[in-house]
Amino acid sequence: MTGEEDNNTVLFTNLIRYFAQKKLDLNLYTRWTALRFVYLFGSNVCNKPLQELADQIGIEHKKLRKILEELSNLEILKITFPERGARSRVRHIVFNHE
Repeated sequence: MTGEEDNNTVLFTNLIRYFAQKKLDLNLYTRWTALRFVYLFGSNVCNKPLQELADQIGIEHKKLRKILEELSNLEILKITFPERGARSRVRHIVFNHE
């Protein structure tokens, strides 16, 4: 196992503990999506287009958009739009492990 895989495993485990400790009103599909995101990207920034990210996670594009918003509102994921102009729709998504 590489150092990055070890780190992702720790983040994954911490997220599972977080869900167990907090009494969040999240459905299983949203929890699964958050866990898949952490499993795939760990603490790395993801800046893939939503359709590509949806395909990689294994979720419908429209559902992913709603779930990302929900996870961002709960501060589980940080979503920023660092670009301006034509590329302003490019998102940077990262797991908030603080």
